[in-house]
Amino acid sequence: MALAIAAIALSFGVRPSWAADVKGKIAVTGSYPENQTIAIVRKPHKRFPDTIESRTLLVSEEGFLQNAVVTLQGDLPAGGNRSDEQVYVLDQKEHRFEPHVVVMPLAATLRILNSDPMVHDVRAFDENAKILFRLDMPDGGKPEDVTFPAPGVYVVRCGIHKWMHAYVLVMPDTRYAVSDASGEFLLSGVPHGKYNLTIWHETLGARKIPLQVEGSIDDFLYTYDVSTPTQPKGV
Repeated sequence: MALAIAAIALSFGVRPSWAADVKGKIAVTGSYPENQTIAIVRKPHKRFPDTIESRTLLVSEEGFLQNAVVTLQGDLPAGGNRSDEQVYVLDQKEHRFEPHVVVMPLAATLRILNSDPMVHDVRAFDENAKILFRLDMPDGGKPEDVTFPAPGVYVVRCGIHKWMHAYVLVMPDTRYAVSDASGEFLLSGVPHGKYNLTIWHETLGARKIPLQVEGSIDDFLYTYDVSTPTQPKGV
């Protein structure tokens, strides 16, 4: 009954008094490599930089991890992160995909832009390396809207510029967030209950932590220890 009431309240934009926030940070410890730069051997034009900063593993000086995807799974009312705006944007800007990680619900649309003064060849692959679509995107071309067939982790690459890649995580109806440059994330409007909090990162793998919510949590901390084996890259 409580979940039914929560679903009604959330559908009208009303926050139940007993709904909690889960706020925390994701960190890394151990002998993890410093962020790397990628040498550009075949430059598309003379003004192109010699190197591009890799976004595969972004860790702050304090050891906090960016681009970790945090999801909450369990007996949740419908709604989650859904909003009236169901279009998510992936741009190609300054020779990279922006943002590096997109998280979106299954029913949403991904709008792919090209803000670079050059042609890009956008390709998306599922977890089995099966290609889903390929888009020729000229300089100044129109945006392309795409959808994904099922929840999962998808990688988007440029077939011309090999260093360019991003991840799209398509979620069922769950709560989710992406950690910022300080490693922080926030999951809002969580009813009291028992859940699994899952953390995913493209390099460090996935972790699942049991979590009981009895009120707002503002000091959750998970630390990846790179000396331990990573798990499969699922969510």
